Amino acid sequence: CVLVAFYGYFCFFFFFKQKTAYEIYQCDWSSDVCSSDLVWFRRMGAVQTLVYDVEVDNSGDVYITGDFQGQMIIIAPSGNNFLNGNYTYRTFLIKFNAIGEILWMREDDSGSEVSSKAITLDANQDPYIAGTFKCVFDEFADSLGSGLFNSVGYNDIFITKYSNSGQIQWMKQYGGPLDDYCSGIAISQVNNPIISGGYTEYFNYPVGSSFI
Repeated sequence: CVLVAFYGYFCFFFFFKQKTAYEIYQCDWSSDVCSSDLVWFRRMGAVQTLVYDVEVDNSGDVYITGDFQGQMIIIAPSGNNFLNGNYTYRTFLIKFNAIGEILWMREDDSGSEVSSKAITLDANQDPYIAGTFKCVFDEFADSLGSGLFNSVGYNDIFITKYSNSGQIQWMKQYGGPLDDYCSGIAISQVNNPIISGGYTEYFNYPVGSSFI
């Protein structure tokens, strides 16, 4: 199966079987019906909607992550779903089942810029997302206490682990004195993520066998 996400004011998220290298899909947006071997697709949109990564678990459930501003609407034949937050800049993690029904949605937000760039699943099918935030990640700082999740420099890196039912398990912050960026994440073993990205000058990271 192939997953495709387009971004802009509206995202079109497709889950389909691919017969050939190139195939054209004709869609009736008013009835959410597409031709060919498309299994399902969903439209979602807000003031700004960016989908950066997608994963499929062992049961065929689909996770997508990215960021948005404003209220997000996810349009589906069975009814629309809405995702909102308290601060301006918002990340999202949405889990669909194998037929495109939403199982749960999660958003985390901040008054400063924040972006979820990558997602991975561990052996227990728990999702981890990784991305960047600027200045303060307000939602995490509000819950953990003043002074936490304040960036060391300008942009710092965050990793958040969720259970496969959508509950936050933990969140971590990494960074140096200037800009740090994360563009990918993988799992060595449960609770041991591996990230890739870039940094300016130097990067503060944990010492020892465990990343966290």
